[in-house]
Amino acid sequence: MQCRYELAQQSMWEVLKGEGATFENPITRPALRMAARKHIGDTGLLDHLLKHIDGKVAPGGTERFCRCFNTNGIMEYWLESANLDEICQETRVQDPYIVELKLLKTKMA
Repeated sequence: MQCRYELAQQSMWEVLKGEGATFENPITRPALRMAARKHIGDTGLLDHLLKHIDGKVAPGGTERFCRCFNTNGIMEYWLESANLDEICQETRVQDPYIVELKLLKTKMA
């Protein structure tokens, strides 16, 4: 049996997929919270997921949850390919967000 956390992650993934949330078309935190609230009754768990889901691989293993503040200071969420980092390395494309994120994670470790 799946635990509540995994079921909540699955619901979050389904909401993001249903909304078509991509980097080009992200969903704001308030809109995602309202949509996910219909599936996740525990608001504490929902808020925890919204805070800590960034960078985690979504159920199925092919997509990754992402979040970032937009230029207006509003948190936005979307799904991207779970192996985007590998694709960038193979094509030798430097994504400044990924490079900056790796440096930050290295400093925090």
